[in-house]
Amino acid sequence: MSPDPTGESPSLDRASDGARSGGRPGLTPWGNRASDEAPALLGNWLSMVEGRLSRCWHLTLCLDFDGTLAPIVADPEAAAMPADVERALRALADRPRVDPAVVSGRALSDLRERIDPDVTLAGNHGLEIARGDSEWVHPGAAERREALERAMADVAERLASYPDCRVADKGATATVHHRGADAGHATVRAAVDAAVADEPGLVATDGRKVVEVRPDVDHDKGDAVRELVDDRQSEAAVYVGDDVTDEDAFAALDELACESMGVLVGRRRSAADYRVHDVDGVRAFLEWLDDAAVPATGGGR
Repeated sequence: MSPDPTGESPSLDRASDGARSGGRPGLTPWGNRASDEAPALLGNWLSMVEGRLSRCWHLTLCLDFDGTLAPIVADPEAAAMPADVERALRALADRPRVDPAVVSGRALSDLRERIDPDVTLAGNHGLEIARGDSEWVHPGAAERREALERAMADVAERLASYPDCRVADKGATATVHHRGADAGHATVRAAVDAAVADEPGLVATDGRKVVEVRPDVDHDKGDAVRELVDDRQSEAAVYVGDDVTDEDAFAALDELACESMGVLVGRRRSAADYRVHDVDGVRAFLEWLDDAAVPATGGGR
């Protein structure tokens, strides 16, 4: 079996990590939904995960890209999965009862250049989804395309004195990057808010060193996870992510009528059940899933 994904000591006091009672109907709570800090995913927790998932016939495994499958880098265009992470993801994709999906704020076209085409891709926080030859785009995104173009031009003008800020057009959404720029997050957010105020069909959201402009539609990563799980009629769902936008997906897990588990990459307050340290921890978790043959024989389908 692979090393513990967190690299931490196997000693863990659940109570000290703030685990709570409650949870989904018919399930004993796994971990730490909505508490201050999720417990490290190792030791007895891994045994519990294996026991539950091995009884399920089909697993939908959803992962964010930046900060989860690929390390955060100064230039977003340079982001790439390490070879060992790619191998681990490919091994799970080859399992007939595991359906990996990458759910990212990146555009679908961007994800296609970075990820094996056999993996389901949900770009722009799930506003566009591709599985094999099938592709779906949220109609609200197309309707607000002109408004998005106007907002991007407005933001670029407002931030013209900060050349290191970059407005990325992602088709259905836009992202204003300020990692390494002189402009702080508050300055960038103020510029985006001012631009969006003139476009009632758009909203601004925060990410890691970015501010995103999205169509004002009721759709986020949580909706994408629900659609992916329902589409495959999965008996288990796992979501792994590091960004604040992944909290929508963690929250959505509580609404699923199947076994579910959220894994935070990093250490902060989160609705996730467990946590791993970094991308290497994600790699170890994926290898552990493959080694444990989860799901194994499953139920009666």
